[in-house]
Amino acid sequence: MDERSLKENIRRIRESLGMTQEEFAQELGIDASTYWRLEEGKTRLISPYLYKIAEFARMEAADLIAGKDLNKILEESADIKEKLESQREFYEQKLSERDSTIANLNRLIDSLKK
Repeated sequence: MDERSLKENIRRIRESLGMTQEEFAQELGIDASTYWRLEEGKTRLISPYLYKIAEFARMEAADLIAGKDLNKILEESADIKEKLESQREFYEQKLSERDSTIANLNRLIDSLKK
């Protein structure tokens, strides 16, 4: 994650909340001009040292910021999504089989009534 991406994410968050820069700054407890400088890139959010540390440690700056546990959480989330999709497919198949069985039983009942 680079500085520009982080600032764009912050702007998107603010906009998704339907807030102006002034309103967002007020919620953050900072001056509107300070917030404007952050969003416009006039003030650094991330120290250049962070990138040097991450590079030296042979890791991504985002991992350093969020912690390595973030990757584990994301991997587990993907695993859960796969399991849920598998369960959904299983239940859809069972529902289809049930519908087919009901249709066959209805045909049998109709034939017995004749």
